[in-house]
Amino acid sequence: MRQILIYIILLTTLSSQGQNRFSDSLTNELKIVSSDKERLELLLQLGYNLRIDDKPRAEKYIQDAYKLSLKLGDLKAEGRALRYLGLISKYDGNYPKAIHFHERALKLQTEIGNDLEIAKNYHNLSAVYHKQGNPRKAISNSESAITMAKAAKDSPTIFLSTNQLGIVHMNIGNYKKAIQLFEFVKLSKNTHTQLSALTNLGNLYYYQKQFNEAIAIYQQALKVELQSDAFRKDQLALIYNNLGSCYASINNDDSTFIYHEKALKIYEKINDKEGIARTLFNLGSYYNNIDSIKLAIEYNQKAEFIAKTINHKDLLCSILINLGSLFTEQHYYSQALTKLDSAYMISQGLKSLPQTEVILRQMAKTHSMLNNYKLAYQYLKEADSLRDILQNESISELQASYRQREQQQEIELKEKTIRSLEKEKELEETKTNLLKLVIAAGILIILIVGILIYNNQLIRKRSYKRLMERNHIIKQRNKEITSSIKYASYIQGMILPDKKIIDTLIPDSMGVFLPKDVVSGDFGWIHERDGYVLVAAVDCTGHGVPGAFMSMLGHSILNKIVDHTDDFSPGNILTLLNKEIRHALKQDSPDAKSRDGMDIALCRISPDKKRVEYAGAYNSLYIVNKNQELREIKADKAPVGGNDLTSDYVFTNNAVEADQDDVFYIFLMDLWINLVERETKNTVAKDSNTCSRKLVF
Repeated sequence: MRQILIYIILLTTLSSQGQNRFSDSLTNELKIVSSDKERLELLLQLGYNLRIDDKPRAEKYIQDAYKLSLKLGDLKAEGRALRYLGLISKYDGNYPKAIHFHERALKLQTEIGNDLEIAKNYHNLSAVYHKQGNPRKAISNSESAITMAKAAKDSPTIFLSTNQLGIVHMNIGNYKKAIQLFEFVKLSKNTHTQLSALTNLGNLYYYQKQFNEAIAIYQQALKVELQSDAFRKDQLALIYNNLGSCYASINNDDSTFIYHEKALKIYEKINDKEGIARTLFNLGSYYNNIDSIKLAIEYNQKAEFIAKTINHKDLLCSILINLGSLFTEQHYYSQALTKLDSAYMISQGLKSLPQTEVILRQMAKTHSMLNNYKLAYQYLKEADSLRDILQNESISELQASYRQREQQQEIELKEKTIRSLEKEKELEETKTNLLKLVIAAGILIILIVGILIYNNQLIRKRSYKRLMERNHIIKQRNKEITSSIKYASYIQGMILPDKKIIDTLIPDSMGVFLPKDVVSGDFGWIHERDGYVLVAAVDCTGHGVPGAFMSMLGHSILNKIVDHTDDFSPGNILTLLNKEIRHALKQDSPDAKSRDGMDIALCRISPDKKRVEYAGAYNSLYIVNKNQELREIKADKAPVGGNDLTSDYVFTNNAVEADQDDVFYIFLMDLWINLVERETKNTVAKDSNTCSRKLVF
């Protein structure tokens, strides 16, 4: 049986009719207002209230408000306008754009110290990252939102952000933590907030496949909603939809249809197009479950039309995935692949890894049914890679998270230190004033001053003690960081060629590796296959930790290419390496930001040692004969990776016949610089200390 999706409304809003009446009132007021400041506030309110029902008008009002805030120099209003633009982008399913606006708003509100607006931006960012399938960032932003909401003493935002945090924990399977958070949200005095907690508890039971328990919770939420003074039709429709999904999971088709139909009628009555599309999608799943495939396709196509009309990319992506699956089942493979291709493009724009994984697996299934097994295997392999990324956070994210925590701790420490010093300064000023009063007021004032001085000394001692403790913490953290980098150097050293292996494969050779930092972006590489010996000197972008990451990536891809490619000539290896590096760093996308790559000299030695093949990216091959004459085999003036060339660039493969007394040198660019400074171009220094690093065979 197909999995039925549950859609949850996380934000409490006014009903559509109430919003329209309020928006009409604001529109009329906007026509007669004369003050720019009043006009700015009305524009913001109008944009916010129309953000769901009429996104184009809402965006226009907010853009006008943003321009007016810049004119008036109103930073608070400017920050609100940016946050509202982020909300509209999220509703449109344009998550990268939503993140852009919220981060701009967050930076601005942080500068002016508006705790409540900071909390709201963190909350919205959490919802966006959750949609993108990034639970680590979603949790971090929710926790920051709760912290700032507490600082602002704003209970609604505290409950709202706690509810969002519970949803993230629920979706990653941390049910115990999610229950604790939802139980806390139930303590809210706001009926709609309580209903949200109840609904999410029902969802939690649903995810654990305890469908009867979920139905009981939804029925309880339904009763609370129907008895509420502030009755909301959209909330009622949401509960009906979730009840329909639960009944579908226990194969109660009659109840499934009844509750989804009830939800659809409400959404149509209040003209909630997103709600209509979601319910049509659920009804399509219902018809699929009862083997009415044509009706399932029909309802999904209706949902697709509405999702396109309201430009809801996230919802449209889910519908296209469903249609791709349905068309595959009906053997309409061309239509299935068309829908899946469209879904893939949307998921790439949203940077939604979970949706991309599902699409790739469905593409693999469709191509498998077309007997395109090779292509099906490629899609399945890509899907497995995405699953690994979702299950294990990447090294770059962990490093960014560590840097962020360290910077935040440093900022907090500085702020506390500044406050402590300011307090000491204030006490010193008080002390000076009291001493002046002592002269005029006599023994009584002297006694008071003595007490204050004593208290001041105690405070200074405590402050000094706290500063020493924090200094110790900072030193300890620096020690931990240094230790981590040293251990990274040990790990990197494990991938470098072992001297015994080099001596075995190339007996008359020598190599020098002198990294600038503890970890390096340069590395030597040697490999043996089918009697051939391949050796390379590689210079990756950057030094230190960034360069080390690139070296690990380059080393891994080199091994993969040589082990799995029939043609392992140097030119073909560099051609494939360029494609793999550009693919791994997403450098072929229009908005690519990475310019990282590597320079490399790569040789392949024939089994009889009489022929050497060479290809290079900026790094040449140098040959010294028995007469000490230098010959250069020039490299291609193109790097591997980066933005200087495309993925289809083909590197030149050079072949050299080797005499017994010839000496071949491959090294990195800074070796040549040192050679020019110390020697002429006709001879090569035999002392290896003339270069910063080199590999010679």
